[in-house]
Amino acid sequence: MKMLTAKMTLLALLFPLALFSQSIGLKLGGNVSIMANNLGPEGGSMFAEKTNWHAGLWGKIPIGSNWGIQPELQYIRKGAKNVPDDTQNLVNEVHFNFDYVELPFLAYVETGPLSFQLGAAVGTAIDHHFYDKTNDEKIASELLQEIWDPAFDFSLLGGVALEWNKFRFALRYQYGLVATLKNIRLTDANGEITDAQGGAQHRNLLVSVGYTLWEK
Repeated sequence: MKMLTAKMTLLALLFPLALFSQSIGLKLGGNVSIMANNLGPEGGSMFAEKTNWHAGLWGKIPIGSNWGIQPELQYIRKGAKNVPDDTQNLVNEVHFNFDYVELPFLAYVETGPLSFQLGAAVGTAIDHHFYDKTNDEKIASELLQEIWDPAFDFSLLGGVALEWNKFRFALRYQYGLVATLKNIRLTDANGEITDAQGGAQHRNLLVSVGYTLWEK
């Protein structure tokens, strides 16, 4: 059902992308991902960076002589991995994977072959799972699933792209605004609950290579 919904979303979003864009391209790249929070021991992060990937389509809608709008459609995996802690027997490397279909929408300004971009993105989650890399297996836990809320993600975007013939090389930073953790209960030294909160917004540094498929 999730895959059917994702396919229908793709079709619905591809139509306006093709209708209004003056050029359309394909992109593929990697991203260094983390989930920002301060819920770990002594206020530190309980997560570490991990390498993920993304792929999608981009369009270009010129408005002025050197500026315009760039809508995109992409599939991206976000997340992080745990920070092993021998004192708590957390010795396995566990990955937290969030897969989204995203619709980034950016304004761009060109100066020569360079393009500076700024905008936002909305994403809907189509998969979410925990993966124990140490033992090469997925983790099935209802308790873990209850504290994660990956349904939607909203983020701010900024970056730069370099165009060379039909190729495009891009560097972008994505700043997530939505907390992916919920119902986290913090306790004191006696085990008494002191607070319940959420957090862990996505952060991604993306590098991609694009190719122009079609131009008017």
